[in-house]
Amino acid sequence: MSADLDSDESEARHNDSVEIRTKDFHGAPDLAIVVPVADPDDDVTRLCVDHLAKNVPIPFRLVLVASRGSAFSYGRSINAGMMAASGFDLIVGMDSDAFPDPGTVEKTVQYVRNDPRLGYVGAKIVQCNGKPPNIGWVPQNLWWYAANAIRNLAPLSALKRILMGKWWSFSVRVPSHYIPNRMVGIITTFFVIRRKCYDEVGPFDESFRYSFVDVDYSFRVLTSRWYVSVCPHVSVLHRGHATATRRLQQEEFENWNRYLNKWSRERIGEVHKAAREGKFIIPEELD
Repeated sequence: MSADLDSDESEARHNDSVEIRTKDFHGAPDLAIVVPVADPDDDVTRLCVDHLAKNVPIPFRLVLVASRGSAFSYGRSINAGMMAASGFDLIVGMDSDAFPDPGTVEKTVQYVRNDPRLGYVGAKIVQCNGKPPNIGWVPQNLWWYAANAIRNLAPLSALKRILMGKWWSFSVRVPSHYIPNRMVGIITTFFVIRRKCYDEVGPFDESFRYSFVDVDYSFRVLTSRWYVSVCPHVSVLHRGHATATRRLQQEEFENWNRYLNKWSRERIGEVHKAAREGKFIIPEELD
């Protein structure tokens, strides 16, 4: 089937904040793939759609969610896509600049279906810039925090948080290997979520526009009855957009402030306790 979303077989819906386009591939779908996009008609989106059509052989419904206006929110886009994908027990969420390897979608979906404890599962994210792959989040120590602050051109803000003794409450980093009893979340570049988990944990926080939405949601799942994990032996190439502007850096630190206010020391203690208790399942067979 053609990946062209302009055909009569596709469906488009609009509201005040998003435009949603859907299309079924390879027959009657039992899985939905939700992709927030900047423009459903641009080259990045078409490349993403073509890749999924060619590399995901199982029947699926593609849900493209484009923000209307300038107030983009990743959380709002995913939530709108989840609403549009009502009726599906499992939903894949991914960035438009993410390209799952052949077999990644099917294996991750089956990995979730094989373990009823799993509610939120990611994959190994391979960066096209040659950096080590990312598999999830772990709390970072003081030295990692300081280095990250310098890299993001906010040493004074970081120093203030260090002096306040609150840097640890939201600071996380992405390791290239599994760290048992310390993993606290996955990356939303690519994930599979169980509908029951989403309904119980609630929607993604729409106040985090670009960053920390995945950390926040991972924490919320980890401290619920559901388990988090990363599917073994699958990977997703993340090409990434050149969006590292000072405006985005400023918004990232604003998100840090929101995050600091939302996650108190007591709540972070619950996250660490869940990690120590194995709520983040480390696959038995590692890559």
